[in-house]
Amino acid sequence: MGLAKAGQSASGSIDGPINRDSCADLGVRKRCTMKLNDPFGRMERRHQLAYETMREALRRSNITTEQAAQDVIRQARVRALKFAGIGLAVLLCASLLLPKAGPLFLGIGALVAVWTVTSIANGRRYIQRYIDEELKKQNQ
Repeated sequence: MGLAKAGQSASGSIDGPINRDSCADLGVRKRCTMKLNDPFGRMERRHQLAYETMREALRRSNITTEQAAQDVIRQARVRALKFAGIGLAVLLCASLLLPKAGPLFLGIGALVAVWTVTSIANGRRYIQRYIDEELKKQNQ
């Protein structure tokens, strides 16, 4: 047996950043397991950075009540629906002008729709987290 690599224990398991969801307390030292859907924690770090950015934007906008934060969620949903409607209209017009490129426009439309829905869901999740962690803490 050789020396363990950095971030790897002598038994061969990979130790990562401490995460309450994937780590079990084993006395003094915590040992982490890798998640199959995010083995190196990249998505978790990306979501954390996005949340921190959203939190700072909400603070700069003086969103200090739960109702104001819920209004932001509603406004974002309305904006996204308008964006989707305009995008659909543009893609429909383009597919009528260039019928042979219809499958291309269908693919682009699907990609934009998935991106829009994902963005709305992440934004809603970040704002709800802001409500739970920041606003409800202030009210207590």
